[in-house]
Amino acid sequence: MKRVATAPAGVWAFRREGGALVALNLGDAPASLDGVSGAIVIGTDRARDDEIVDGSLRLRPREAVVVAVA
Repeated sequence: MKRVATAPAGVWAFRREGGALVALNLGDAPASLDGVSGAIVIGTDRARDDEIVDGSLRLRPREAVVVAVA
């Protein structure tokens, strides 16, 4: 597991072996992670499941997602 070095304050993000990114926004404000491309597999907002991410992952306050990275 590798920590994503560019995660903004309040965001925990890890790349898992096999092509998954786990990102959690623990803050009270929206946050973005650049350099992410793939599809959301599952998240705290289930309406985002299967959403395509193309370059920037935007997280709402207190939101978590797992992204299958391309």
